[in-house]
Amino acid sequence: MSFGLPLRLVRTASFGLALLYATLLAVSAVILGFIVYWTVQASIDRQMGARIDAEIEILKGELRSEGSAELTREIETRINYFGALEYFLADVDGNRLAGNLSNLPTTDGWSDIAIADPPQGKDPKYFRVKTVHLDNGYRLVVGDDLASKEDIRRAFLGALGWALLAFLVLTLTAGALLSSAFLSRVDAIGRTAEAIINGDLGSRVPLRGTNDNFDRLSATLNRMLDQIQLLMESLSQVSNDIAHALRTPLGRLRQSSKLRAPRLAQIPNAQRRSMRRSMRPTISWTRSRPYCASPRSSREPARRISRARCQ
Repeated sequence: MSFGLPLRLVRTASFGLALLYATLLAVSAVILGFIVYWTVQASIDRQMGARIDAEIEILKGELRSEGSAELTREIETRINYFGALEYFLADVDGNRLAGNLSNLPTTDGWSDIAIADPPQGKDPKYFRVKTVHLDNGYRLVVGDDLASKEDIRRAFLGALGWALLAFLVLTLTAGALLSSAFLSRVDAIGRTAEAIINGDLGSRVPLRGTNDNFDRLSATLNRMLDQIQLLMESLSQVSNDIAHALRTPLGRLRQSSKLRAPRLAQIPNAQRRSMRRSMRPTISWTRSRPYCASPRSSREPARRISRARCQ
């Protein structure tokens, strides 16, 4: 019994619509979230690529203007004092001249590499690097740490997950409240119908004065019940009027029959039996009239009214 109300709430149309609405909005939010996510990721990738390309162009200019030795000192200075990007510079024979990158890519262009970090005992670090060959044959690698991009991804997906969870909880709660209000109005109509079945034809569906769909439906049902009650009272009144109108002529007919009994005795038995059979339904119907209640018949149970011989 304790699970009856929750089951009724779940099975209502309003809860189903709220659940459908929540599902559609959740799917829409997920699609929109991933669109925003991929847009942000693409923007980060473009910014990272533009930054690395700009750094490579600066170092190429340093090589052309100052020479190879100055390029090496410039890279060391950037590693020691700035530390924003990662570098690697090798000569024509592949010997390291400057830089802090290891596990270098084997091909030129863009690539993602992982560098282990044993001293810290942490997971490998991931870098996006670009490898180019300079005019003097040196090999230059410039890269950027992907940790910031990963942090943004985790933060965004976590926020999206919590937002969806909160949205679903709020939507289902609102659906349960709407279903509860819906059930209260339906139960009011059901109680009125039960009262009318039990004979209380004056019972009506209560109105809240909100003029919403339920109020308009309740008002329509009440007008229908008023008309039904009026018709039943009119039918009862007409039946009583007919009974009263026929009682006097039938009484006179009976009295006249008694006065003419001697003459009737001369009528053959077969003809008398035929006359009695023809008069019996009318007499029985007239005798049944006292059992037809007048105005208070509208308060009798419907089953009692249907059995009353008032037709």
